Amino acid sequence: MNEEDPDSLENYVVAVYSAKGEKIWKIMMDCAGAAADNYVGLAKGTYYVSLKSHYQFRPSTTYRFSFEKNNTCELEPNEKKNNATGMKVNTMYTGFMGNSYSGAEEDNDMYAVTLKKGQSYKFISDADSYSEKTTIVKLLGKTTKLSFFWPSVKKKDFCVSSGDVFIAPYTGTYYAYVNNYYGKQYKYEIGVKKINMKAPTVSVSAGKSSAKVSWSKVNNYRYEVQYATNSKFQGAKKVSVYDQKTSVTIKYLTSKKKYYVRVRSCAKTENDNNKKAYSAWSKVKTVTVK
Repeated sequence: MNEEDPDSLENYVVAVYSAKGEKIWKIMMDCAGAAADNYVGLAKGTYYVSLKSHYQFRPSTTYRFSFEKNNTCELEPNEKKNNATGMKVNTMYTGFMGNSYSGAEEDNDMYAVTLKKGQSYKFISDADSYSEKTTIVKLLGKTTKLSFFWPSVKKKDFCVSSGDVFIAPYTGTYYAYVNNYYGKQYKYEIGVKKINMKAPTVSVSAGKSSAKVSWSKVNNYRYEVQYATNSKFQGAKKVSVYDQKTSVTIKYLTSKKKYYVRVRSCAKTENDNNKKAYSAWSKVKTVTVK
């Protein structure tokens, strides 16, 4: 919805009602000096829109309504788990976060997605990246509770942030939660993608009492390097490499000794006591130290 004559009034409340008269969405617009667009995702059907001015409503004020089809858009109302917008894995959805001035539950958006136990996923959203917005974005488990607007932080509860890779601890429904507790309405993207951890391609070069191990970048994850003096990796040592680096130099090796080396990618999870999601090991490489 767009107000074409913003100087005619400064603040008003826009509300959307279902055909049964139930209020399903509300937002306060502050348009002094500039026209403003606001959006709401709705399923197919009949709706009623009300406009209520906080000041004098002038007859010369006009408004424009437009519609566009979007099969991956949030559907209002979706502020609670029991009316969450359905979401499919590997599909990004469009949401419209309300403002904190409305005094309504449009400050919350909730999505429901079914995940499989033991599978690795990545939770993705840019809702918390906008300037002048204060947003909470989390993926919650079915038993994780909300206290005011913050998710539960108890150890037993599942809760990850946008950008996190995680292993689903159970098969069932998870809830993507977005809350804007300060700022105006904005558009965002959100989704959960399935992650298949890939083994990197590895190369090894010998140095003086050392070996440099390099590998291909795989999905921007951390890596674990393992090396040993036998092909079965009995008594192997490991090096964890952070900060998205793709090489490491292993020092203090025995000169003239043959070493076996392999690498795997891993992603630290924020649930289930910080377990890690691992790829398979790379092909084993050998190197004889100088």
